[in-house]
Amino acid sequence: MKENSNHRLTIDCIYEALIQLMKNRPFREISITDITRKAGVSRMAYYRNYSDKKEILLHHLQEQMDQMEARILTRQDLSKTDLWMDLLEILQKDPIMHYLMEAGIVEESFQIHLNYLTRIYARLYGLDPEDTDTNIFIHRQLGSIFGCFLYMAHNKGVCSQEQIARHLISIVESGILPASQEPVIQV
Repeated sequence: MKENSNHRLTIDCIYEALIQLMKNRPFREISITDITRKAGVSRMAYYRNYSDKKEILLHHLQEQMDQMEARILTRQDLSKTDLWMDLLEILQKDPIMHYLMEAGIVEESFQIHLNYLTRIYARLYGLDPEDTDTNIFIHRQLGSIFGCFLYMAHNKGVCSQEQIARHLISIVESGILPASQEPVIQV
C-alpha cells in the first residue's frame, strides 16, 4: 500500500511542478531537470512514470476522464445538465485544456477524449463502437464538444458554465443516433 501512495505522490508532485513552471515559462522551455527539481523527485522516479513531459499532461487528462466516466456511469439520477456541469466544474478547477493548448498537444489529447466519449455513448445509448456510422457520429460530436472546451479555455470568464453546458446539451441532442441507427422514413 505504501508503494502505491508513494507512486501517487510522485505523479502528483510531477504534475504540480509542471503546472507551476508553465505559469512562468512556455512549455517548450521547461526541461525534465526543471520538473524534477521543482517536484523534488529523482530523474529515475520521473522516467519510471513518463518518457517525456507531454505524457504528464496527457496522463492527467486520462485520469480526469476516467474519474468523470466513473461518476457518470454510477449515478442514475444524473440529468444532462448535471452531467455537463460536473465536467465543466472539473475543467474549471483544473484547466487542463489550457495547459494542453499551451503545450501544443491538443491533437494528442483528442484520442483520450474520443475513447472517453465512445465508452460513454456505448454505455448510455447502446451504440456499437465498432460500427462505422457510430464512429463517424462520435467523431462529429466530439469535434463540436471539443470546440466548446477550447472556446472555454481561450475565453475564460466570457461565458458561464451554464451557457457552455446548454451548448453541449444542444450538440449531443442534435444527433443522438448515428445515421445507420436513425429510423428510415418511408415516403
